[in-house]
Amino acid sequence: MKKNAGNRIRRMCLFLSVMIAAAGALSSSAAGDDLQRAGDKVESAEEQAKDLKEAGERLESYLEELNTQLDQLTSDMEELAKQKEELNGRLTITEEELEEAKATESRQYEDMKKRIQYMYENRDAGFVGLIFSEESLSGIMNKAEYAMDMAGYDRRMLTEYKETKELVAQKEHDLLEEQDALEQVVRDTEQKRNEVLAAIGETAEKMEACAGNLEDAEGQLAQYRSELQQKELEAENQMAELTDNGTQVADGGSGSGNNGMGGNENGGGSTAAADKPSGGNGSTDTPVKPSDSPTEAPAQKPTEAPTQAPTEAPTEAPTEAPTEAPTQAPDGGEDEIDYSQYTDLELMAAMIYREANMEPWKGKVAVGNVIMNRIRSSRYPNTMLGVLSQPYQFSPWGYPKYINALKNGVNATCRQAAEAAMNGTENYIGDLLHFRTIAPGYEGITIGGHVFY
Repeated sequence: MKKNAGNRIRRMCLFLSVMIAAAGALSSSAAGDDLQRAGDKVESAEEQAKDLKEAGERLESYLEELNTQLDQLTSDMEELAKQKEELNGRLTITEEELEEAKATESRQYEDMKKRIQYMYENRDAGFVGLIFSEESLSGIMNKAEYAMDMAGYDRRMLTEYKETKELVAQKEHDLLEEQDALEQVVRDTEQKRNEVLAAIGETAEKMEACAGNLEDAEGQLAQYRSELQQKELEAENQMAELTDNGTQVADGGSGSGNNGMGGNENGGGSTAAADKPSGGNGSTDTPVKPSDSPTEAPAQKPTEAPTQAPTEAPTEAPTEAPTEAPTQAPDGGEDEIDYSQYTDLELMAAMIYREANMEPWKGKVAVGNVIMNRIRSSRYPNTMLGVLSQPYQFSPWGYPKYINALKNGVNATCRQAAEAAMNGTENYIGDLLHFRTIAPGYEGITIGGHVFY
């Protein structure tokens, strides 16, 4: 009735062992061993599939992170490309300014050089003669002052052009350094982007391999589950046969005991058979076999038939399994708790959590629908506690994980599903009373991984 087959299988094996001991069929113990091995295979395959699924989820999360990094690096590359384009434009303008400054300096230098050369080469007829050609002293002084101003102007302009050229050259140098730094940033960003791209490719390959492994693991798990379901069907059939045999022994012993013990024993035996739930594995239609050796019956001790069958089969099976299974749980067991301190909603929500936590919403509510249908049915107890604690029905009952769910509470979804089932606002299975994992031979309403019938 649940995905985790371990608890169910252990209970079934325990019940088999009790019924086998009661019926004396010790050779059938191999069925319990086969069932346990099949359950172990399913648990191992489920764990492997779970690990692979978690690994795939981690890889998917890492891939999303890498894609985010790639988007950021791509955006950075685009921004750097804009900066580089702007810098190249500024550098081009600066280079043009530098060339112009160099040309102006060279031109000014050549002009000044020509004037100086002309003055020295033409002292008499040239500039000196021009100065002293004036008749008055004031004229001579004016011409001399003009000549000095011109020479000073040439020197100032030459110095200014040199300084301008040096400033432009420094500007060009700074821009070139900025360009080198920007290109280094571009190279680093491109390298990081390539590394992220490589990581994305590697992660994608790992995800593909993980998905393939998960598919194989799920296929193996499906095969193991099918084998387990077949073993369960065989075990259930065997339990039904053993239960019928126990009922027949009880009926036969009571009938022969009527000769000396009275009719009450026979009445008790028939009631036990008639009250067996219709969803169980037994059958009430099988006729009671007559005694094979009627002449040997009186030779038997008159207390053996009434004592052995009613006390060992009907009594030990209901009492031993419910008490021993929870206390010998694989998780180490739990101290006895008072279930009556919990509300019906808490009891149902914890059972839905253990039976159908991984199922879809309808699958969770449907488990609650089964519980409520049983409470309303005359074939089951009419209380939440009575239905859930009924032997061999809800396998999580009494086990540490169910107790922990009660003590610690469950998620909101399971609690809301329990509320929907208890309030009757949602019902997806009608008045069906049973559910289990999907298996051959079971027909009904399939929701998620369960079939309701």
